[in-house]
Amino acid sequence: MADYKPGDVVYDLPDGTSHGGGHDGWDFVSATMQDDGRWLLKYDNGDTVYSGGSTPTPPKPDPNWQPDTSGSQQGDPWDIYKGSQPPFPPAPNVPGGTETPGKGVNVISVDAIKLYANNIRALKPVITQAIKELDDLAARGFGPGNFGAANNFKSKVFGAAGGQSGATLLASTRQVFVEAETIINEVAARCDEIATKYKNADELTELDAKEFTQMVSNVKAKVDNMPLGAAA
Repeated sequence: MADYKPGDVVYDLPDGTSHGGGHDGWDFVSATMQDDGRWLLKYDNGDTVYSGGSTPTPPKPDPNWQPDTSGSQQGDPWDIYKGSQPPFPPAPNVPGGTETPGKGVNVISVDAIKLYANNIRALKPVITQAIKELDDLAARGFGPGNFGAANNFKSKVFGAAGGQSGATLLASTRQVFVEAETIINEVAARCDEIATKYKNADELTELDAKEFTQMVSNVKAKVDNMPLGAAA
């Protein structure tokens, strides 16, 4: 009898062994000696059984295993924090300071209106980026597989069968950002208009207080009526 050691591979059935698992010699491929002295028999359909017909113990999973993504669609790496920490601009300089804005300011000036327009306009890039991320999410979608709960979640976020409507979480959230972007544009444009019309503080005193109050009230009403949580 040949002197075998663990790891040796032979292509004929070793002495003292027998086929198992319903196989015989016609589809036998090879046998590999194991550390315990048994032979692991391999057949041409991919089956492997120990000599004598017993089922081999499956190997323990490798905790360091990583999937092969070489053939997958490449895109942004998965980032659980994406979108949760938007690039907010630093707090703007305002009369009275950020802790007590408006403190010590008793009159409206042209410079103050210009500053307000610039400060509120600085928020627009944050909103524009949020809209872009939502559109990217809608374009890439999400595959829930055959899990019922995951499909229900997908319908809530994206809409049934991938369609979007105002009732979906993604669409209603996007609607809020678009409305906020519109409000910023309108307020900034109105402030620019006022600053252009009234060149100095003396002229600004001629501004119809009702007109200015109405503009502020309209903006507040738009903010109050934004559809927050429409698909919650």
